[in-house]
Amino acid sequence: MAVRFGTLMAITSVGPVIAPELGSVTMSIGSWRTIFWGIAVLGLVMTVSIAIGVPESLPAQRRHGTDLISTGRRMLDLTRDWDFSKHVVVQCLAAFGFFAYIGGASFVLQTVYRISPAKFSLVFSVNAAVMVLAIVVFRLTVVRYGSGFVPLASRRPRLRRSACSPWPFSARH
Repeated sequence: MAVRFGTLMAITSVGPVIAPELGSVTMSIGSWRTIFWGIAVLGLVMTVSIAIGVPESLPAQRRHGTDLISTGRRMLDLTRDWDFSKHVVVQCLAAFGFFAYIGGASFVLQTVYRISPAKFSLVFSVNAAVMVLAIVVFRLTVVRYGSGFVPLASRRPRLRRSACSPWPFSARH
């Protein structure tokens, strides 16, 4: 499960890395309306591609009802599955933190630290790229060592200090 969520996080984290640069390019050839039209066209292309290119993989006899009550029952079953839910909760908290960063970063960096929009775009892209790299490293670590390795590694004082300090190995045990 951790490998799947690591893959999902790596894929969904690519957008914030490339979005500022694509937005800058789009704004240089058009207005803000061009961005919204581009997103609408991209959404339409993706919808058609999925409808045409992704066949239903679940046999008809195993499919569930599509009414609201059946959907609610399946969602309730998922919330009771702690092996699934704990990963969803962590992913939701990570997304919450990431969007809080997205919402506040432009104000803090441009107003408080007075960096230009172009520099902000660069800083934002570098931060997002490092986040994607961390997610990919997490996924590869889980694939190689298993999901139990990550909590085990976080209990080691030297590893904990290295994640929180600019001088991770300065103190002796």
